Amino acid sequence: ESNLSNNSVDVFISDLTEPYEGGPSYKLYSVEFYKTIFDRLKENGVFVLQASLLRVTNYKMHAIIRNTLKQIFPIVRSYFAYVPAFDTTWGFIIASKKNDPKAFTREEIDYMIKEQIEGDLRFYDGETHIALFNLPKDIRKLIDSEKEIITDSNYIPLERKENL
Repeated sequence: ESNLSNNSVDVFISDLTEPYEGGPSYKLYSVEFYKTIFDRLKENGVFVLQASLLRVTNYKMHAIIRNTLKQIFPIVRSYFAYVPAFDTTWGFIIASKKNDPKAFTREEIDYMIKEQIEGDLRFYDGETHIALFNLPKDIRKLIDSEKEIITDSNYIPLERKENL
């Protein structure tokens, strides 16, 4: 249990191992844990997490994590980016009580970067932001169809790893 009070945190960033049974972080992907995160976030706060591979041939784990978050958060957006260390695209999710990352324009993102960051960024700008959140139709359809969720008593057995 956390000592953080409710509505006190601006941002939670989660970069954990995948949630397979017996792994070091499998209970940190459950509805119950996400409810704790939700309660601790300020009204305009965000929760961002890595969420496994996200491509047509390997999307199920991402979709399950996303669907689990949707049980708690009113705004849940998937995005993906190429990660050179993995030499593949990787999925991420941002969840919020009220801020939708898709609501920002290219110009708004560029303005916020200019106002808040010194120097140039190598990867991120307004155009990249728009692209990140505009997933291909086939992937959107696949992840939107997911019904499974993770709870403290309904986790993902390790033997399912090859099918996710």
